[in-house]
Amino acid sequence: MINDNYIKSIINDELSSRNLFLIDIKINSANKINVFIDSMKGVTIDECAKLSYIIKEKLNNRLDDYALEVSSPGLDKSLVLPVQYEKNLGRDLDIITKDGNRITGKLTSVTGNGIEIITEVTKKKKSNKRREHVTKKQLFDFADIRSAKVIVLFN
Repeated sequence: MINDNYIKSIINDELSSRNLFLIDIKINSANKINVFIDSMKGVTIDECAKLSYIIKEKLNNRLDDYALEVSSPGLDKSLVLPVQYEKNLGRDLDIITKDGNRITGKLTSVTGNGIEIITEVTKKKKSNKRREHVTKKQLFDFADIRSAKVIVLFN
């Protein structure tokens, strides 16, 4: 059976020469291999095809029966690496913390161990019945985030 370290060793040079980064490799017991890549500019179909070709060349010598898919993680996948957060600075995120809280806000900064988002809260003024919008900065350690997905708005 092929493991993810072997796949990483095959593609490492290709990833760095193309300014791509590896998000994840998933291999199931039926030898279905999913390789998820990304870059700061996004990933093209040609880049996925090239990487797929390189992997297939190496695997054909070691494995007869497998299925391979190389793609970007897609909008439905949670952000995993700090570089993915950096790529999405200024965008809105839907965050679920390890303790189950859900927070939505704009990603404003990424540090070595976490992120900062700005959330908007509507509060009722005590003096009258009007509501006011208040922004609040929140810090999250990567270790405290269960999932963080980019909110995509279609106009």
